[in-house]
Amino acid sequence: MKIGLDFPLRYYPRSFLSLLLLAFALVAAPLVVAFYNAAVYVEQLAGQSQTAVSQAAQASRGSRAFRNPVCRLAAAERASR
Repeated sequence: MKIGLDFPLRYYPRSFLSLLLLAFALVAAPLVVAFYNAAVYVEQLAGQSQTAVSQAAQASRGSRAFRNPVCRLAAAERASR
């Protein structure tokens, strides 16, 4: 007495070509998943690096803006002596 569906327990390909394609699919599937994950991580890393460069440029502009009045103040102090 059988219980459940009548599916074979294992898949046996009918030809060598189908066996070859099945093996190729089994090998290629993890590689496709790995490439997809790598692409996602590279995209996230690119966004993080763009944010870091933007923050570094903003800090550089801020330090330059802070340095100019200090240099003028130091020059004025030297001139007054």
